Amino acid sequence: MNINSAISFLNQLILERSGRVLRPPEELILRGSWDGLTYEQMALSSEYSTNYLMRDIGPKLWRLLSDVFGEPMGKGNFRIILERIVPSTQVLEDVSSNHRSSSVLKSDPLNRDRESKPSSDPLAPYQSLNGSNSVQTASLGEPKPLDRDQLVKVIRSWITDEYAQIIGIWGLSGIGKTFLARVIVDQVKADFKSVIWCDLKQVSSFDSFVQILLDHFVEDDTSFEDPVAKILSFLKAQRYLLVFDGVESLLQSIQLSGHCRSSFADFCKLVQQIGEVPHQSCLLLTGLESLKNIATLEGQQSSIRAVHLEGVSHQEGMSILSEEKLTCQEHWGELIDLYNGHPLALKAVAKLIRNLFGGNVTEFLEHDYVIFDAIEQIFDRTLKRLSRLEREILYWLVSEGKPVSLDQIQSGISPSLYPTELLEGLESLKGRSLIEVVSSQGSSRFKVPTVLSQCVLRQYVRQVRGNQPSPSPVFRSPQIPKKWIELHPSASNQVHLTNWFNQIFEPGWQPVDVLFSHSQVPALRMRSTLHLRSEDMIKRFKQITLGGGQEGKSVIMLVAVTQEGNELTSICVQAQPAEDATVLPPSLRLLLRDAADTPLAEVQAQGSDSFIQLPYFRGEPQESFSIQLHWANHSHTEKFVV
Repeated sequence: MNINSAISFLNQLILERSGRVLRPPEELILRGSWDGLTYEQMALSSEYSTNYLMRDIGPKLWRLLSDVFGEPMGKGNFRIILERIVPSTQVLEDVSSNHRSSSVLKSDPLNRDRESKPSSDPLAPYQSLNGSNSVQTASLGEPKPLDRDQLVKVIRSWITDEYAQIIGIWGLSGIGKTFLARVIVDQVKADFKSVIWCDLKQVSSFDSFVQILLDHFVEDDTSFEDPVAKILSFLKAQRYLLVFDGVESLLQSIQLSGHCRSSFADFCKLVQQIGEVPHQSCLLLTGLESLKNIATLEGQQSSIRAVHLEGVSHQEGMSILSEEKLTCQEHWGELIDLYNGHPLALKAVAKLIRNLFGGNVTEFLEHDYVIFDAIEQIFDRTLKRLSRLEREILYWLVSEGKPVSLDQIQSGISPSLYPTELLEGLESLKGRSLIEVVSSQGSSRFKVPTVLSQCVLRQYVRQVRGNQPSPSPVFRSPQIPKKWIELHPSASNQVHLTNWFNQIFEPGWQPVDVLFSHSQVPALRMRSTLHLRSEDMIKRFKQITLGGGQEGKSVIMLVAVTQEGNELTSICVQAQPAEDATVLPPSLRLLLRDAADTPLAEVQAQGSDSFIQLPYFRGEPQESFSIQLHWANHSHTEKFVV
């Protein structure tokens, strides 16, 4: 059966049941689900938004089909159910279908070790991968990444048939690298004299690492004084399988990916020699990132191969969720897409759904909870390793909230960034599995997967907050409304900025944490505050309403202050949209006035501005100024004293 015959079959059923046929967005979702695409990938190739497809059209469509077929149907099992129940007379050859097998890695991709069932010609569909299970493009009909059982077959063939000397398995924490290596070792160990597994997290020096290797070799060869030459001689003389697990432990952090720490420079040289010098052994490497000196040597025709491990397939992900006994199976596909098929993240969120929502996936999805501590901790190891350049690029990509081209990044990011630096930063982020490259209208576009973008956003908010204490949660019990009488009203209502450095704030001025947590479009908040991340900068915002009734407009006034060494205070003032608005009211004006009410600076919002900002200014202690917001015939003034 192919997707066209499936659509025709469904149209006939739905017409009999509901008196209508599939609508264009419904057909788009079915075609995308058939090819295993995410809602984001479907949206890229259409005129519809991700939210519209995922939250509006998708749930209604799966409910309709579940009613028609009398069993739960969703994005993840739609194709499986159709191929099972459609009469054979209606089954047509599906020229685009992928090889599917029943390996246990599909049913248990995390932590169980069983045999996989081989399929015929497992390498046939993968000759164009060039040795890498990289992210595929988002266009409909293009090949999907390999799932885990297929990967095992490919890697096993590299080892046993093609005698690859180095195979790297790279990917995010918790993605299943070590488990995949164990499965491969179990399937090929009979072809080797011995297997030597080295956990690099336990290695304290290069000398101790070499000694660990030498202690495991069977022969007692004393003819080589150089330990590296001795190791290579063993690999030539007998067929050994080496596994170096956790390569990132020996690499530098806070730099672009793949550079060895100075104390382990000889380790990188040893690995390179194992890839270049002919021998009959094989080295499996696992880690968050590849070594720089071998990454350029990887390739289908090389002795060095690599797999960049992505999330599990829908079928594998549904096995994980099934183990946690979750309900609302028709929405499991959405949950898998939301966490990009990351197996450990799916385990963590499944336990939370089971414990807090009674296993109800639909209820969890309604609340837009994506990131919590258990999820953030999974990706924290990778994010902490980023260089400043990578962090800037990542923040910018997340602030965009959609896939962007290289030209868009170059024109939108810091003008001081050279094009070669941008390319190196993007390549490093791709090597760390932190960005995806998708194809749109013949060009490459870059994006951050949903779950990672939410982690980056949380990290960014902490950086914007700086060393200010995080607001404590406030628990309110129901009370009778009170009318307050102010006994000592202030004549000037001035905001004393000096007090802010002592964590004393006037009522109504809230921390930036609240600004981000209440926003429906946090990416826009990132864009406006990218230059306000200094830990020495104190930031507060206040929501202000201009006008009354339904015609009134609410906006945010954000003020950031920094104490300079010469007793001056530098000040930055912005206006941002309030709540879930994405642009400011047209013609909104933001004005700076001195103590004599003389205008000093003014900016005005244009039609699509998501924020406006006054030029930086500074003042001495006790100097006064005011900030005015003006829109239509309404204005609001806040008075300040330095």
